[in-house]
Amino acid sequence: CQSHHLQELFLLLQDEAFATRAAGLRLLGRLATINPAPILPVLRRLQNDLIVELQCGVDAGRGREEATRLLVGFLSAKSLQRLVHPVLPSLVSALPLDGAAPPRLASASLEALGELAQATGVALQPWVKEVVPHVLEIMQDQSSASKQRTSLRTLGQIAGSTGYVIRPYLD
Repeated sequence: CQSHHLQELFLLLQDEAFATRAAGLRLLGRLATINPAPILPVLRRLQNDLIVELQCGVDAGRGREEATRLLVGFLSAKSLQRLVHPVLPSLVSALPLDGAAPPRLASASLEALGELAQATGVALQPWVKEVVPHVLEIMQDQSSASKQRTSLRTLGQIAGSTGYVIRPYLD
């Protein structure tokens, strides 16, 4: 994790193969606990690029799905979760949670929302009433069992992280 070795690892984030980018992100996330000073600025820029890709993605195809999957990897790294709090509003609004999204993109965005709930905890409470109806709508979709499983897991993560347990029944 010495800074003169990190430049080669940063190139992994620019690779055209998604598996290589995801593995590079996991590796840099682990190294950020040891030497955060040179790593966190690059990963903050990557996070902003992922948000822009989600917001401005021309199609709902592979680019948005890969950006969402990379965001899941980003959010699951404990050392990178502190970078999420300043961009939480734009991250929540950028996630493609509409029911018209393709099944793989919808599952990826639900998984990202669940990881976001676990990473931010109660900081997500102002957006819970906005995102839970989307999760429930996707849960009722009978066309994809994977979307239903992912939405159920996401609802559990939101409820466990934000304390939104009784209120969904009342709402």
